Amino acid sequence: MQDQRIKSAIAIVENSNRPEALSVDRLAGSVKLSPSRFAHLFRAVTGHSPARYLKSVKLEKAAKLLATTGALVRDVAHRAGFSDRSHFVREFKRRYGVSPAQFRDRGYDGP
Repeated sequence: MQDQRIKSAIAIVENSNRPEALSVDRLAGSVKLSPSRFAHLFRAVTGHSPARYLKSVKLEKAAKLLATTGALVRDVAHRAGFSDRSHFVREFKRRYGVSPAQFRDRGYDGP
């Protein structure tokens, strides 16, 4: 990884305790880039769009919460940064092949 601004943005995401507050626009602003320039550089450095990366991080956090807590699915969705429960369930199922409830019931260890 070559661009220090992208490294900084990734560090912000990885160290965030509030994924619901993360957005591409906020990340771009935090490294003093326009959203479009940030997206271009991010893709060039990582091979993924910043939005895809953010979603992936949020889903991984949700999987960890499901595996390690007894929190309700709606609470896990919120804590992982999803504002809409149905969107969360759809994206989780697309990523892991099972619903969040099935993921927990089957005893997955998470990502």
